[in-house]
Order: sequence, then structure tokens, then C-alpha cells
Amino acid sequence: MTVTSFVRHLRDPLWQSFDVLQVVFTMPYWSPHYAWFRMLAEQYPYCFDLVCSAALLITIIWQLFLFPLLFTHGGMFFVTWVGFLFIAGSAFGIHLCSLPYQELILWLLCFSYPIARSTAVANTDSVIMKEKMERPAAILTFSIVGLVIAYLSLSSLSPILPRGAVQRKVRKVLRFYPFRVPGLRQVDVFNARTLLATETFFLLHELDRETKEPVRLVPVFDAEGGRLQYLHHMIPYTEVVMPWLAAAEEKTFQGNEPTDFTQGTIRNLMRLDVCLRHYASTTDYQATFYQRSRVSGVYFPQWSPVKELAKTQHA
Repeated sequence: MTVTSFVRHLRDPLWQSFDVLQVVFTMPYWSPHYAWFRMLAEQYPYCFDLVCSAALLITIIWQLFLFPLLFTHGGMFFVTWVGFLFIAGSAFGIHLCSLPYQELILWLLCFSYPIARSTAVANTDSVIMKEKMERPAAILTFSIVGLVIAYLSLSSLSPILPRGAVQRKVRKVLRFYPFRVPGLRQVDVFNARTLLATETFFLLHELDRETKEPVRLVPVFDAEGGRLQYLHHMIPYTEVVMPWLAAAEEKTFQGNEPTDFTQGTIRNLMRLDVCLRHYASTTDYQATFYQRSRVSGVYFPQWSPVKELAKTQHA
């Protein structure tokens, strides 16, 4: 997956310009500490840009050479601890729900056995015992890693191969049973398509039944587009809001008017709020849509102030 992810990143403009982390950490939707990161970016722009670019370079090296590095002592140390730092940075600086904690469990499972095994081998006095312990494990490890690398190389390269017979043959091989891994798909995360989709967001308010004035902010987005309580859970995030954010602009707005798709997204969130609040009768809501854009900065792109696009009421 790291190879697949890297191949995708090669064609992405944010990765090519080394601006990914600067965008992620200062975007309210993606970072819970965006205010702190924005303060750093405004007061120390050169240092902020340098640290983010260096961290991205280390991540790219880690992604691309993860498997080869596992077979050297220094490489094993690099892969293990960069992985832990990557997970820690994801948990602290980025909104990923429970994903960093799942990654931590898998990382511990992957690297606790090799560390324990290498310690056991080092403490064995018999050379013959060392060979018996090392040789079968080495053969098995190289075989598994070889098959995984072969499959991931094919799956990674197939999207960028020339269209035609070559790509069709590669895709045919990938569908062949021995090469098929259930659940494996092209990795397309933290690229411009998903990161910049959050330029548009909305505030959803509950209205007073008599005055029709906003009385409560439904915890979806805050005033800067940051995620609130409802979007800390996977189902509202992945099934309702993220498809709307990732949709093409013509699917969400016609001019400044929300489309039926946008109205349907708002109604789904209204139903969720009514259910969670245990409302017995119909409640009125107001959705106000906002947009920001990416503007050029001295060292890296920055975000413009938000502007109101449209306002709709729902019953």
C-alpha cells in the first residue's frame, strides 16, 4: 500500500510542490489544532515550511523504501520509529477518527515479533541453533515479501501505464486468483482532490419554532469549517458528509443555489440530529454555505477568509 500511495502522490500537485502538510495542518477540517498551526505559520513561516517539507521528505523515503530497509539493522530502526512518529503525528495533528489507534495496534503486532525474535537469536549460544532459527524464517520472510512487492508493484503501476493492451494485461493479471487480495484497492489519500474538497462547508442551525431565528448550532462544522462532534464518528463522516465534500462543484451547486444532492445531504444530517436529540415533532433548520479558496503565500499556499455562498431553510 505504501508503494501504491507513493505512485499516486507522484502525480499530485500538492505533493510535487511539498505543500501537503502545510495545507493539512492549517485546514480546519483536517486538523483539530489548526489555530495553533496557523499561528506558527504566520509567526514563523520559514521554519514552519522547512519542518513540514522535511517531514514530508522523510515520509516519502519511508513509504518508498519501507520493505528494503527492513533487511538492514539501521533500516529496521528507521522504519520502526518513523512509523511510530507517523502514527503519533496522525493522532495529534490530523482528524482521522480511530484510524491512528488501529494503525498503532497493527504496527505493534508487526514489529514486536521481529524484535523479540532477534533478541532470542542474539542470546542463543549455539551457532547451529541460530542457523536453524534464522534460515526458515528468512526464506519464509523473503518469499512473502517478494509476493507482496510483486503484487503491489503491479497494482501501483497499472493506473499510470499507457492505455491499451499493456494496461489491460496488467489488470487481467491483478484479477487472477493468486494475485487477488480481498479488500485491496488503489490508495488515494491526502491528495489535492480530497484535501481541497473542504474549501466549501456549511453551518447547520436549529431554528426557533416561532421566531425562526437560529438557537443552536448542530455539531457538524464550526465557523471555520472545523469538524465538530457528529463528524468525530465514522458513519456521518464517511457516508454523509465526505461524499458531499468530494463531489464535483456542479453536483453540489448550480450557480449559488444548492442542488438536490446538497439538499439531500442536509436532510440526512437533520434526521440524524432529530434522532439523537429525541425530538418528538418536526424541527426547522437553516443551512448556511461558505467557501474559502487557496491563495499564494511567500513560502506555501494559505487560505483566504470565508465568504457566504447561500442560505436555505428546511422543515
